[in-house]
Amino acid sequence: MKFRAHKPNYMTGFEEPDHTFNTAGELLEAPQIKRFMDMPHFYRLSVDFNPGGNQIIIAEMDGGKRWWVCGYVYEGAIDWLPEWKPAHGDAT
Repeated sequence: MKFRAHKPNYMTGFEEPDHTFNTAGELLEAPQIKRFMDMPHFYRLSVDFNPGGNQIIIAEMDGGKRWWVCGYVYEGAIDWLPEWKPAHGDAT
């Protein structure tokens, strides 16, 4: 499976290589994921489903009240993260 970090469309010249992984531990070692997990108030990672078919990895903060898109999983699917649901008080 592969993970590609999310970059807003207005950002260019900051491309990071895709991270290939086969296990949960290998995905959690991706610098793009660790960056979010090291943030204060990190709560958990969760997954949402993109209409295009790729999974979206989301870093939740403050019990899920704030969240950030970490990136996308393609060439496979993961089933070990909880499904993302908007939390009460979601302000992002």
